[in-house]
Amino acid sequence: MNGETVYIQHYDSPCGKMVLASVGDELCLCDWSEMPCAERNMHRLARLMHASFKTESTSVLEQAMAQLNEYFAGTRTTFTIPLRPVGTNFQQRVWNALLQIPYG
Repeated sequence: MNGETVYIQHYDSPCGKMVLASVGDELCLCDWSEMPCAERNMHRLARLMHASFKTESTSVLEQAMAQLNEYFAGTRTTFTIPLRPVGTNFQQRVWNALLQIPYG
């Protein structure tokens, strides 16, 4: 993953401000933007992907925001957004295991 552009969109959820990021047609970040680790997570993403950031909406970011709206409205329990988790092999295994946990 060299020299990719990561598209950033901010989202105001009922639980706080979030930042969403996509590469191509995949969501690579969904994080609380006001947490102490948020800036560190953005730097990690840039470092691991050798990426530059651009604040611009994409179809996958619009889709993610729509699904988050449905989730917070109580009408969605699963997400269908294509994901590209960025992290170490261990982090990838943990995230894949977390995806197996059902809603509730």
